[in-house]
Amino acid sequence: MALDTFAWKPAYTSSGETKATVNVFSFGDGYSQRAPRGLNNVADTLALVFRLDAATWQSVDAFLRAKAGATPFLFSLDGGPQRKYVCDDWKPTKEAPNLYTVQATFTQVFTNQQ
Repeated sequence: MALDTFAWKPAYTSSGETKATVNVFSFGDGYSQRAPRGLNNVADTLALVFRLDAATWQSVDAFLRAKAGATPFLFSLDGGPQRKYVCDDWKPTKEAPNLYTVQATFTQVFTNQQ
């Protein structure tokens, strides 16, 4: 089964972080060697902000609840490459009668799901 795509666009106040995980082997005299930890050792974490009307917020909430923080989905930030993410943390704030600000954390995952 094909992965679903998260199609909603975040606000420009969103941010991200890329982290490379490495093994560091320290030897005497300050010498060390570094090696990537695993095949996919560079991953992104995105702190996204969405400004949505009530109907769109309900659609986003339904999408994220259906994935339950465990099922990956595809997402592309600003037209970049599509990558697989999970979201197990999102926080809506009602700003006005028909306006929600939603903060969500997308964590890149590496799976064999297509």
